[in-house]
Amino acid sequence: MNRKLISIIVAMLMLVLPMTAFAQDASAAEIGAAIGFSAIWLVCCAAVFILNIVLLVWVYRDAQARGENGALWALIVLVAGIIGLILYFLTARQNPKRPTM
Repeated sequence: MNRKLISIIVAMLMLVLPMTAFAQDASAAEIGAAIGFSAIWLVCCAAVFILNIVLLVWVYRDAQARGENGALWALIVLVAGIIGLILYFLTARQNPKRPTM
């Protein structure tokens, strides 16, 4: 499947699934609240996803600039999350940046 199509399907599911919990014998106000909650949920998930991508790119570039294995550090941060980022700051950031030519 196309990645764009998968992204659209996932976004739609994230928007629709919380509403189904409220759709069982719910009034119009409750359904409206579910739609609002779903929209907020979608925005928060998108923000976290974008933040993770930006963080991974930054870790990769910074590690490469310091002479470390950028792909390995990006993978560690991806898998371990905040713990991987703390490890990166405690170990890899100790090396000074290499001068660029």
